[in-house]
Amino acid sequence: MTFALQVRRAAELEIAEALLWYQAKNKGLGAEFLSEVSQTIDRILETPLIYQNVHRRIRKAIVHRFPYLIWYQVGTAAPAKGHQPLRQKIRDLLARQTLQFNRHNDIVTG
Repeated sequence: MTFALQVRRAAELEIAEALLWYQAKNKGLGAEFLSEVSQTIDRILETPLIYQNVHRRIRKAIVHRFPYLIWYQVGTAAPAKGHQPLRQKIRDLLARQTLQFNRHNDIVTG
């Protein structure tokens, strides 16, 4: 079964802000952060019940290597046919802020 993914705008902005902060600290670290977040979301979509249920239907997943949690709920909505990958959503968000990725997934300021 495929599950739908809905990322709140506030979460997208927080991820983008963290990505920029990590990139400013060390070149390439922002892309590594985004990769870890994307992998965590992929695991949630593949096996959403694997992570700890912390309150009613709310679960949390730990992002490897970085001090971030992803809070989520497993909904009862109809199965989704697909979703826009988080990496693309963040790229779209950053593109509006005149940032780009090169072919190595490094952030290039424009």
